[in-house]
Amino acid sequence: MTSTLPSSPAKIPTSSLALLVLIVVSGITTFMFLPLLTLELVQRGLGIASVGILVGSMTGSGQIASVFLGFLVARFGSKTMALCGLVIRAAGLSVFLFREDFTSYLVGSIVAGIGSTSVSLGIKTELLAVAGSRKLISLRSAAVNSGALLGPAIGAVLFQLTGFNTIIAASLISYLIMGVVVAFLRFESSRGTLLGKGKILEPDEDGPLFSEKTRKPILVLLTLVAAYWFAYSQWNVLMPLTAKQAFGTDQASSWFYIANAALILGFQYLLLVHLLGRLTSARILLLGFGSLFAGFLVLALGWTAPAVIAYVVFFTLGETLVSPTLDETASRLSLGHKRLGKLFGLIGTISGAASVAGGALTGWILSGAGATGFSSAVGLFAGSIGIWLSIRGLRKKGPTMTTTIYIPSPRGVVLEAAQKIEGLQLVPVVSAKDAGDEYRDMRVLKVSDPLDAIEVARALLDEPHDSSRRIFLAFGDQSTEVASMVNAALGWGIAGYLDFQTLEAFRNKSRLRKVLGKNNPMNLPFAEVNDAKDVIRFVQMLGTPAILKPTDGSGSRNILTLSPSTVEQDLSEQDHSWIEKGGIVEAMAIGPEFSVEVLSWQGEHSVLGITRKFTSGAPHFIETGHQFPADIPAELRAALETATKQVLDAAGHQSGLSHTEFIADASGVKLIESHGRPGGDRISDLVGLATGRSSFDLWFATLLSENLASVPQTTATAGVEFLDLTGLRATDDQWTSAMRELPGVVEASVLLDGPHRGSIVSSSSRHSLVVFCSDPESHDEIRNTIRATNSELT
Repeated sequence: MTSTLPSSPAKIPTSSLALLVLIVVSGITTFMFLPLLTLELVQRGLGIASVGILVGSMTGSGQIASVFLGFLVARFGSKTMALCGLVIRAAGLSVFLFREDFTSYLVGSIVAGIGSTSVSLGIKTELLAVAGSRKLISLRSAAVNSGALLGPAIGAVLFQLTGFNTIIAASLISYLIMGVVVAFLRFESSRGTLLGKGKILEPDEDGPLFSEKTRKPILVLLTLVAAYWFAYSQWNVLMPLTAKQAFGTDQASSWFYIANAALILGFQYLLLVHLLGRLTSARILLLGFGSLFAGFLVLALGWTAPAVIAYVVFFTLGETLVSPTLDETASRLSLGHKRLGKLFGLIGTISGAASVAGGALTGWILSGAGATGFSSAVGLFAGSIGIWLSIRGLRKKGPTMTTTIYIPSPRGVVLEAAQKIEGLQLVPVVSAKDAGDEYRDMRVLKVSDPLDAIEVARALLDEPHDSSRRIFLAFGDQSTEVASMVNAALGWGIAGYLDFQTLEAFRNKSRLRKVLGKNNPMNLPFAEVNDAKDVIRFVQMLGTPAILKPTDGSGSRNILTLSPSTVEQDLSEQDHSWIEKGGIVEAMAIGPEFSVEVLSWQGEHSVLGITRKFTSGAPHFIETGHQFPADIPAELRAALETATKQVLDAAGHQSGLSHTEFIADASGVKLIESHGRPGGDRISDLVGLATGRSSFDLWFATLLSENLASVPQTTATAGVEFLDLTGLRATDDQWTSAMRELPGVVEASVLLDGPHRGSIVSSSSRHSLVVFCSDPESHDEIRNTIRATNSELT
């Protein structure tokens, strides 16, 4: 027996933490010298035009070669590429220690740029291949910006005390140290881990990038990418010159590099996720390019201190908004990992070319025009292009890529939700024997068993493929695991949606409690048990009432209430043979029960609402009704929402619907269970009745837009009552008609006919249900009327 107050929470692998540190160090070394490179080269006697070419080459050469470097990472592995990149990077920078001519500097800049991109690409590929969670991606962004924040400060101090060559030497030493760390660090990623040595199938994995449906949006995206990097290339050229003129010191540029990194580090997540999270990518791009344009416009009026400060603020805001949104837009346009990889490679090449061209052009303008106002011409032009294309994106709908979703035996509310979404095609996966009339006018996929993952995957291989995006969805405990295996086998799926390990954490109550952590206050004392002796020992040791239930159970099946003084008798009177397959016994919490319904996308969680759950109480705690949304104090609502997000993050749930249950006792909220699916018992329907959009409607909209759908405000209160029909004096039809005539009732259904009705010992043995909706003030009255009517008929 394992008795514990669960063990440590899920942690980021040590190798990933080491890689994050390497990213910080790499950023520090880059930004120690980059802000000062322009000033140093001018002091060495180079003209502004030459300096522009060198700076642009160092920042853009690696991007130009990114397509080729990506193939090398795939061919030789992340570790080899990172090590080679460090050597190449060191060789390129060493030129600035030993040579003083433009040609050598140009070669060194190009070599250093390629080496820098090789290191970055190798580490990034390893980091995200091992654990590409939203949390880790956010940490990587923070690591990159931390390096950009610390590097200029360290560089400014070294430059003031010892000079530029010391900075280069320090960078070379750091590369040596990084190389040693990489050499001894275990890189975990490998190709084909999902299916061993088998081939992972992707739709159109070797298809052309520029297909008929994707050609136009990709060309628009690439133009936006070129415009952004054309504008971004101005930063490393203009910032040192404008800052020095405005503030009269060489160190001024370092101040603004630090400010730029600090603002992005502090506000990017807040802006994109919280403040602007509901905006479309086109609107965010419009705001971003508009900010870039405003920055260059202010700078065109003169290189004064206020103008330079305003330029930094506007430019930083534009960078914060545009860069990640371009990546988001790219991820929507390509199907399959290989085609998306091709697109990102092409983006890298265009980014590098635009950086070189933009930096060189501005250098020539400054060298030849003699007026500071003309220095903003390139930035203003690039900003204008971005604004124009963003506005076109708002006014005009681009070509819609159809998404085909396969769902095992979907209910009517699911079919109805799918029909509302343009560009979505639902194909029910049904048993050949039980295909119902509700699918009569639909294209269906018939199999012997919709819950046989191998049979379903094989049937899907034979499905006609019309170049649409395809994914297998599911909304039940068993069907979600089937969907996880099918998507993995076919190379379909969405990052973080129905991950098999996450579903197993949800299924296994003991495992879920362990990933939350030993000292997490939402966990009650518990033990994993496999026989009655383990149960008796734990309950007597606990000294308070306890609950025994299957490790993987749901629907109130086999739940037993045990007392320390009578535990042996309690077990002897109940069938507990199922314990051999795994059970969990934990302290019993006393208080109202709730469930939190959540819609997630790429690690961001949007609470659809909180459901108040009514139960039969001990010994089985069978759910007898639900109310959505729950009428509870704001403090309790906040506690439930916070606890739910913690559970989802700990389990690794990133995308899709989820349903997490709690008891609120005197010491706080206590976890009951969580699922990577929507709430059953018509809870998803209640969400639709109360808000106007069901859980399925919101999930499908999120799936197609690849943004969390906006959750409407609740305008009503909805509920469901599960009624005992024991002793029913009327017929089932008469009972149904009587219930449907009551005010607010929208559904009344008999779940079990007379011969099959018996004692209610689990959710599956309940007799009937009534769904109703009303204004909040009338909710309790209608519920009581439903109960009273049922009492009159039974």
